[in-house]
Amino acid sequence: MQFQNLIFTAIVLLLEFIPAITIASQPTECEIQRLFTNTLRPFLQTHCLACHDKKKQKGMLDLSTYSTMAAVAKDHHLWELVLEKLESEEMPPEEASRQPTPDERQAVINSIRALREHQARRQA
Repeated sequence: MQFQNLIFTAIVLLLEFIPAITIASQPTECEIQRLFTNTLRPFLQTHCLACHDKKKQKGMLDLSTYSTMAAVAKDHHLWELVLEKLESEEMPPEEASRQPTPDERQAVINSIRALREHQARRQA
């Protein structure tokens, strides 16, 4: 019986710390801004803006207007589409002059997800 009480106490204590662990793993506003500045924006410049800027707008898509994290955060539906195209490796297209490495692609996918999750938490 004493062993069961000890196990129960340990479980209760563990459950009390899970929210703190979850909160600690969520990126801060500063970390999100850094993801945008160091990962997402350079990726757009290198792999996207040659076809998706004010002049070309292939697919009627101008990504040049997303020069800040706030601009990206405001357009949830578009970034869902961008995320899908990156995950399915449809974009950049095969004929693009430069292709991202698998690590670059995954880093930008993770950045977009983190940005979207951060924005969702802010609006909740």
